[in-house]
Amino acid sequence: MSKTAKTFTTIIVVLLLLLFAAEFGARWVAKKDLAEEFRAQAQTDGTTLSEDPSVSFGASPVLLGLVRSELGHVSVHTPSTLRVDNGVASGNPAADISIENLDISDRDNPVAGSLEATADLSNEFLLALLQQNISGGADGSNGADIGSSLIRNLVQVTAVTSNPDTRTISVEFSNGAGNMDFAPVTAEGRTHFEVNNTQVLGFDLPPSITEEISRQLQQGVEEQLLAAGGVSITNAEVTGEGLRATVSGQDVHLSELKTP
Repeated sequence: MSKTAKTFTTIIVVLLLLLFAAEFGARWVAKKDLAEEFRAQAQTDGTTLSEDPSVSFGASPVLLGLVRSELGHVSVHTPSTLRVDNGVASGNPAADISIENLDISDRDNPVAGSLEATADLSNEFLLALLQQNISGGADGSNGADIGSSLIRNLVQVTAVTSNPDTRTISVEFSNGAGNMDFAPVTAEGRTHFEVNNTQVLGFDLPPSITEEISRQLQQGVEEQLLAAGGVSITNAEVTGEGLRATVSGQDVHLSELKTP
């Protein structure tokens, strides 16, 4: 090999090493920034992290994405910051988030071209949501007010149990005096809960009560999942631990996103 060829090869190798180092550095900085932002948000919410979020960028070059102000793909796993103290729920569940075409031209307001996130809402968390919503009273129509008043006066929600075999969520009243089974149904970007079985002390519950509990369960789940504009619920699945829900959306402003 001639001296010129050797010099050219050396230059190419050095450039490749520099590009590799720059790409590695860009990924490290991007991951660090995302982790710090998540920790800051958790601190603002008054919650404690058990671990840092994990971030990956797939095969898309991050360095080129930073230059173009658009990252082709970002996958994030955020740890749970959920906390239930004396029946009061706070924080967010663990979530797996997949983002395509992340526009970072405005670093304070990145926009996801498309976003899909899956989170698990535990039975304990669903119980706290129901108890909070019911004890807090209704904020809807007169019919909803009547239903809430009847629930507060007649029954107390004491447990929530998921049944993956029957794809239902069971709500227990007054420490086992009765129960109500709900099946989650997703349609048109929302999730509602169909009532399959309702009995307390062997008697069927009045429709006003069953409808109100179904409404409160739907309200609690949607408040948790649809806090950001531009996302809708695409799937809700009953698991052994609770409810696994998926939301997705287009042109989602991440600064407005409350992590499922």
